[in-house]
Amino acid sequence: MKDYIKDIPVDNKSYEDILLEIKDAIKNNQKYTIFSINPKKIMHSMQDEKLKKGLINASAHIPDGMLVVKKCKYINKRVTGVDLMNKICENCHDINGKIFFYGAKKEVVEKLNVVLKEKYPNITISGYIDGYSDSDKVINAINKSKANILFVAMGSPKQELWVIDNIDNLNVNVIMGVGGSFDVLSGTKKRAPKFFTKLNLEWLYRMVCEPKRMKELPLYLKFLFTVKRDK
Repeated sequence: MKDYIKDIPVDNKSYEDILLEIKDAIKNNQKYTIFSINPKKIMHSMQDEKLKKGLINASAHIPDGMLVVKKCKYINKRVTGVDLMNKICENCHDINGKIFFYGAKKEVVEKLNVVLKEKYPNITISGYIDGYSDSDKVINAINKSKANILFVAMGSPKQELWVIDNIDNLNVNVIMGVGGSFDVLSGTKKRAPKFFTKLNLEWLYRMVCEPKRMKELPLYLKFLFTVKRDK
């Protein structure tokens, strides 16, 4: 069972469900895209037909945010992008995954590579490249690495549009847009304290820590007032 918000699907899948689907995609050499569904992406998709079509056609649409969950009828818990990425890395060996990281600043993605190798000794990291490299160079590096899982961290909706534009040129099986997950999992930035998480206020914590995010507040308010709960 899944919900729809402004025509964008939101899947009622657990972390374990997605890991099994990833394993099958790799085994059968199929494409499998994962996009986190949040208010920002939904609102942008209402103005961008290419983004909307790309989100709809994804393989997995995870409810990353309580504002989205609260607008759904069949879904009552989050599946966060950062936690899913972490679980994929943790289970890398079991799903026969070979990982490539693309995005963020050079020092962040380099630190991520080191931190995850220390945390998960069985992980296979085929390569990484920062988010400021030429797109053709990026695609060549990813394909040359023989990776079958690609994490893209460029912020939304930039990363989703990049995936939509380049998916046919990439030889990987699994592609996931992960936003700021490189910063969190590398330890460069702290995740919201449990107090904010329990109250579903992680978005507020991020805005306090990064004042530049305040410009996104009107978009979230517009989401609350324009998107009705699915019936």
